[in-house]
Order: sequence, then C-alpha cells, then structure tokens
Amino acid sequence: YKKLPERVRSIIFKLIDKKETAGYLVRSIAGNYNMLPENVRNLLFQLCDKEETAGDVVDAMAEEWYTLPQNIKSKLLIILSDKEKAIDFVSWAVKDDFDKIPKDIRNELLNKLSERTTQDLKRETAEIFDELPEEIRNEILIKRRFKTKYTDFVNNGFSFVI
Repeated sequence: YKKLPERVRSIIFKLIDKKETAGYLVRSIAGNYNMLPENVRNLLFQLCDKEETAGDVVDAMAEEWYTLPQNIKSKLLIILSDKEKAIDFVSWAVKDDFDKIPKDIRNELLNKLSERTTQDLKRETAEIFDELPEEIRNEILIKRRFKTKYTDFVNNGFSFVI
C-alpha cells in the first residue's frame, strides 16, 4: 500500500461507494488487514455497516477467519449480527470460536442471535447451550418462551426453545 502512488491510494476510498467494486475492496482489505494503515482498515467497518455489502464482508471474513485479529472479528460480528444476510455466518462464528470471543461480546451476540429464528441458528445455539453462562441461558429461554410459547426438549439433557 505504501509503495502505491498517492493518486492510486485515493482511488481506494472512491471504490467504497461502488457496489461492483466493493466486494473486491472488502476481500483486499481483509486479506491484507495487518499490513494496511488504519484509515484503510476502517473501510472494512464502513462496508460491513452497509446492507448491500454485508454479504461481501461475510465472505471475506470466512476466507480470512484465522488471519484477522480477534478484536476485529468481534467488532465485525457485532455489526453483522444486525444484518439479515449475515446471521447464519455470525451464528457459525460464535459456535466455532466460542471460547475465543470475549465474554461480553459473546453474550451480546448470543442475546442478539436469540431473537432470530432460522433453523441453522437454532442448531448452532443448541450445540453450545450447555456451555453458556446460566444468566444467558435463562435470558435466551425467556425471550424464546415469550415469542413462541412452547419449549422443545432436546435429548442432550437441556431444554431449548423453538
């Protein structure tokens, strides 16, 4: 990036507003995240916040999952948890990196996810339900009970609301 002429570097900031180039920009930023200056890194958050490019951020995060810093993944997951296109990825990420996600971020994500109703999300949450802190389990159960009015008992020894 630093070797590029200033004119070329300034083009990067114009690409953020073009849907046809935003996906490439997201992948380039995610793939080179640790080598880029902060102002370019921050473009990833701007693109994550847009509904039309949230799916591109999900794809880039999946490709670069093990190279992106944990604190960046956590921040992106919080933003993506509000995007319909990204909800299944967020639920997978929480399940897959459950122990690595900071407790406060994980609990916030689980609370947001508990309001969703996709089959994949139910399965992901059920797989980690026993590992959740008791207050989070209770909060999820209460939210789901008020929303659906019945509980499905899973054979793994815990109840999970559908």
